Amino acid sequence: MDDLRTRTGKNGWKNFLGRIFRAGRKRREREETLLRLSVANRDLTEAVRALYLERLHLLDDLATLYFDLREDDATLLRKKDRTREEVLMDFRRRIRSLCGKESMLQGLARTVDMMKNGVATLLKKDFPKMQPEERTLLLLLYLEAGPDVVACFSGKSSGTVRSVKSRFLKKLAQADLPEADKEILRTSFQKRG
Repeated sequence: MDDLRTRTGKNGWKNFLGRIFRAGRKRREREETLLRLSVANRDLTEAVRALYLERLHLLDDLATLYFDLREDDATLLRKKDRTREEVLMDFRRRIRSLCGKESMLQGLARTVDMMKNGVATLLKKDFPKMQPEERTLLLLLYLEAGPDVVACFSGKSSGTVRSVKSRFLKKLAQADLPEADKEILRTSFQKRG
């Protein structure tokens, strides 16, 4: 102990204890950061898992419908199954029913948030009075679905989809929002690549 006091001067113990205290505080901060990252990683893993399962079920439904469409009319009639027109109408009904499913909309919003800098959360926060149907169209557009795809999914015309986007961009330009929010909401429509 005398050696420590002679090496560090009069305040040797204070400096030594101060270093120990700072090291302990830094260690706690690192542990808290690690815990936050662990929780965030767990949440992200769960979101990706749910997204994967949701998309897998959707793909299965769409593949079943697609293979029904590939059969010729004679095969459909021999099966005493639906006509091609009935298969197409069923396909349209299923696609449009997805638009109203709450789990689909939540999955869509989670996907947009992960891929587009939290756009879905900003959209909900900055435009709370927006109609759910309009929000769904915008989320699909943020995921880079073309107007024709969004039109098929929503049962609207391609022109209507384009006008919803155009009206939203005008509202966004006039909105009293932080510039950072406006920038994210405006530029996230752009295609990757």
